[in-house]
Amino acid sequence: MGYFEIERLLWIQEMLRIYGFINREHLVRKFRVSIPQASKDLNKFLKEYPDRMVYNQHLKRYEHKPFDKEEIRRGAQLAKDYHGG
Repeated sequence: MGYFEIERLLWIQEMLRIYGFINREHLVRKFRVSIPQASKDLNKFLKEYPDRMVYNQHLKRYEHKPFDKEEIRRGAQLAKDYHGG
């Protein structure tokens, strides 16, 4: 996983924690990536952390699901990998 991809995944995690939801447009505006890249990042996050978010078809956004201890540990490992530790 590359530096910028990890950066975006960490940001997705943070936005879910703070605001409770995220969509492709947020990634496009924050990181100036294409809509297909934003979709790829969200799908990657969903694949890596299936219990962390769910897609709300009515509102067309990904929404936070409560974290459990295992998800917190995996998030900490992602941050550690990001910082080269």
